[in-house]
Amino acid sequence: MARYDAAGDVKRMRYPFLVPLCILIIGAVLLAVGLMTMRKADMKKYLGSYSMDEVVAGADITELDFELGAADITIGRSDDDDIHIVADGIPYKIHQRTERKRLFIYSDDKDMGITNIWIPIVSKKSLNGKITILVPDKEYSYIDINCGICSIKADDLTCDKLKLDIGAADADLSGITCTGDAKIEGGMADIDMKNCSLFKSDFDLGMFELDYDGAIEGETMIDCGMGDADFVINGSRSDYHITKSGKVSIKGSGSDNGDGIRIDADSSAAKIKLEFKD
Repeated sequence: MARYDAAGDVKRMRYPFLVPLCILIIGAVLLAVGLMTMRKADMKKYLGSYSMDEVVAGADITELDFELGAADITIGRSDDDDIHIVADGIPYKIHQRTERKRLFIYSDDKDMGITNIWIPIVSKKSLNGKITILVPDKEYSYIDINCGICSIKADDLTCDKLKLDIGAADADLSGITCTGDAKIEGGMADIDMKNCSLFKSDFDLGMFELDYDGAIEGETMIDCGMGDADFVINGSRSDYHITKSGKVSIKGSGSDNGDGIRIDADSSAAKIKLEFKD
C-alpha cells in the first residue's frame, strides 16, 4: 500500500539503489564462498578420471594434429617408428584417428562437459592428469598443437609448417624447428621457447609472457597485446631490417639492414625486447 506525506504526495524511497546493491553484494559473497569451497575440495569426486595407452604405426604419418587441455602434456621423441599415446587420470576422454597421413589426437566435447571446462580455473587439482605423446624422429610436413588450460612440454620437433595455439597454458618448448610458415598464438599464456629455429613466423599474443631463444631465418611478424616478449636471436643486428611500433627495444651490435631479414614488431600495451647475440 502506498504511503503519502503531509502534502498528499506519494513517499519515495530515499535510496532506491540499496535493494539491488544488497542483492549484488550477497550474490558476490555466495559466489566467493562457493569458489573457495571448490578449491579446497577434491574435485576428482565430481570429475571423470580416464586413462589411455595406445600405439599407432607412425611410418606413414607426416602430419600431427593435437587438440587437448586440462592436463600436464608432454610431447617428445619415441625410440621406434611408432607413436605412443599414454594418458592417466585426466578429466575427459581422448581419442585418436588417422586420416590419410594425418594423426588426430583430441578431446571430445561431449565427454568433457561444461564442468570439466571451467573447473580447472578454480581448482588446480584437476590438472594432475598426464598425457604423454611420443612421435618418431623425422621432419613432419605439418604440426598443429592446440591446448587450453594446461601445462605443456614439447621437445625436438621438426616440421615444414607449424601452428601453436596456446590458451591459458604454461608452455615449455625446446628444440622446435620449422622450415616453413609458423603461427604462434597465445592467450593468457606463459611461453618459453629455447634452442628453436623458425623461418617465416607470425607471433600473435594476448595477455602473455614469452621468452624466445634461437634462430629467426625468415620474415617475422610480432603482434603483442599485454605482457612481455623477450627475443634472444642468433646473429647480428645488421642481419635484419626491423620496423617497430609501441614499446619495442633493440639491443645488439651493428645497424639496421634495409635488405636484411624483416622483423615487424607491434606492441599495444606490451613490452617487446629484441636482443641479438652477435
